Amino acid sequence: MREMGIILLLTVLMGACRPSVPLAPTPVDPVDTTQTQELPDLKILTLSAPDYPEAEITIGEGEANILFPFGAELSSVQLEFTLPDGITADPASGSEFNLTKQGIIFLQRTEDGAAARFLVNASVAPQVGVRGLFLPSPDHTTSFITYANVCSSLDLMAELNFNTLFVCSWAATKTSWDSDLLVSNTTYTSAKQGNMYANYTGGSGDALKDIISEAHKRDIKVVLWFEYGFMHRIGGVDFDDPLLATHPDWIGIDNKGGYANYNGTDFYLNAFDPAVREFFLSLMREVLTKYPDVDGIQGDDRMPAMPLNSGYDPLTSAAYKEATGKDPSANFMSAAWQQFRLDILNSFAGDIWDLVKGINPKTAVCFSPNHYPWCLNALMQDWPTWVAEGHADLISVQCYIPANYETYVTLSLRYLDSTKLNPVMILKNGSNILSEENIRNEIGINRANMTCGESQFWFDGIRERESVFRELYKNKAVNPL
Repeated sequence: MREMGIILLLTVLMGACRPSVPLAPTPVDPVDTTQTQELPDLKILTLSAPDYPEAEITIGEGEANILFPFGAELSSVQLEFTLPDGITADPASGSEFNLTKQGIIFLQRTEDGAAARFLVNASVAPQVGVRGLFLPSPDHTTSFITYANVCSSLDLMAELNFNTLFVCSWAATKTSWDSDLLVSNTTYTSAKQGNMYANYTGGSGDALKDIISEAHKRDIKVVLWFEYGFMHRIGGVDFDDPLLATHPDWIGIDNKGGYANYNGTDFYLNAFDPAVREFFLSLMREVLTKYPDVDGIQGDDRMPAMPLNSGYDPLTSAAYKEATGKDPSANFMSAAWQQFRLDILNSFAGDIWDLVKGINPKTAVCFSPNHYPWCLNALMQDWPTWVAEGHADLISVQCYIPANYETYVTLSLRYLDSTKLNPVMILKNGSNILSEENIRNEIGINRANMTCGESQFWFDGIRERESVFRELYKNKAVNPL
């Protein structure tokens, strides 16, 4: 019995020491990653300024930089933008911003209330345009009659941020340089006699050379302005004039057999005569050869131009009859007769272009006609055709009447792109000077229409209106010529 008890005890003890069988682990659910929410970024996706589609906009981290075109009004600019879903903005898209200072858009995330600022930095591109001054002959101004005056006058131009000087280079049968061609076609006995700057002193002794050189030192371009164009004289016909004394047959003839004019005072050479046209092309060729650094040639409201009632000289009448088999109509407004003469003048604009660009493709071809269609109806100036045919780099329309200024600019923009329209304001007319109010108003009209700057007739007026140009021309403009 005792042995049986011992065996039973050992059996129990052995069972107690046997390793237990582990239980199966309780399954654990995996993490459900599909339940994690990704919050939208606090940013602006796209940004635009609808009133200025040409503005250059760069969006960065937390800010945007906008380069507006010259003339943009930054005090009230509408901005439109898009946001990620779940982001709100204050001010909202479509609001007006004052971007004369840094603009701020407050962004907030709906999910967690997180917030950030988005900054808008604005700047205005420099003006691309001609800020010109017309310089009449020394008979009208002493501003450039000595080397010292040339330097001081150009200093003032540079200080006021003007960038182009239109130098009268043909007026009253005189040139702004010593012209051998003029001597050979006139009664002048020397080139100096036909030079309107014959009394110029100082510097190189050559006014035009010094004007070009000193202007370029000041980043001012020089365009030679053929002011009188085909016009002979103001007030009457003078056959003692050095040119007519040599070529009396060069005078224009009207429909009544008189001397060609349109207003009783401005009398014209015969632009329909090939010899007359070649004379002026030769003058341009001569000056561009003598002064290769000149920046441009400009025709005026008298080139190409002729009074509508002109063309009744024997040469032009014979040319028309040869072309059509008919005599010119006694009605100078006859469509066929008018178109024949217009074609000659329009072709001459192309001749100027071909001549100038043939000598130097970088030299600008400019014209300063009257407003259209008045100039067509009075002087057969069909400048929209010159533009359409690609024969003009710049058109400086004479917008001289303040009350009609905006109308002239608006009408001109029907015929050419604003990048080629350079309206001319009549800053000084005799003793009359344009008011500061009119200057601000007219330049404001130009900026609103994004014109290629503006020019002033004429130079001396800036001395009397210096303060207003310092105000309006605070920075330099990029000259497209």
